[in-house]
Formats: sequence, structure tokens, C-alpha cells
Amino acid sequence: MDWMRKPLICITLLMSLPAVAAAQQKNPPDAAASLGDQVIQQVLQPLQTGMQTQNIQQILSVFDKKELDSYSELERQLRAFFQQYDEINFRYQLLQVTADDDRASATAEMQMDALPYGVTQTPVRRSVQMRLRLKQGTKGWKIAAFTPSDFFAVDFNGR
Repeated sequence: MDWMRKPLICITLLMSLPAVAAAQQKNPPDAAASLGDQVIQQVLQPLQTGMQTQNIQQILSVFDKKELDSYSELERQLRAFFQQYDEINFRYQLLQVTADDDRASATAEMQMDALPYGVTQTPVRRSVQMRLRLKQGTKGWKIAAFTPSDFFAVDFNGR
């Protein structure tokens, strides 16, 4: 009987994540769910696709070029990363989103596995709870800042 409860507990936890995020919003629950969906569709999904296809332009399109102080450094980090790693598996789980007018904050669990081109090099695995500061523009939500800022660097230190 105990084994039957575990799937129910997992289902309950998964179903409660949107409710927890909604409760932490300044906006009504319907707007909070919508905001989470927008962040996933406009930021996290394109970021995931861009990382897995190594499409630097798609990745950079989710960042606000004017707001992000390290935009050119991010581009350099991505180019260096993709020169060293061949296959990339990128995953995320949105944990929390809060908004105030055209600004928002989000926390997401991000994981990345990367296999190098060279067989003598070591594959990497990264897992962080990333904090995103978002800004809504004419084309939707964009990342204005993020930590840890070296997540996409070849020499990521994992802080």
C-alpha cells in the first residue's frame, strides 16, 4: 500500500507548484499563471532550444541587449562554450515568478549536460537555481539580468 501513495504525493507536489507561485504573486492567480506561461514561452523555451541547437542568435534574443550589462560578454561566453562542446542537453523548471508592472523576477532550476568534441575532454554537468530579472518590452519578456552570470562560461565555477 505504501508504494501506491508515492505517485500520489509526486502528483500533488507537481500540481501544487503553480499554486505556490501564484500565491507569491502580487497579481491575481490567473494573471500569475499567465505570467509563468509567458516566461516559459518567451524566455525559457527559446533559451532551451537555442542551447540544444547551439543557435547563439536565438539564445541572445531572450536577453535585453540594452539592459543586460554583460551582453557582449555573454555572447563571447556562448561562442567559446559552443567551440568546446558538441552535444548539449539543457533543462529547466520554473519555480517562482513575481511581477510589478513591466518588471518581473523569476527563479528557475537549470541543468545542463555538455559533451565535448574531444574524446579526451571531460563532459560537464551544471545545475543551478538561476535568478532572472526580466523586463517586458514590445516583443515580450526579456532577461535583463541573471545570476550566476558565469553559467554559460567554459570555466563555470558553480557558485
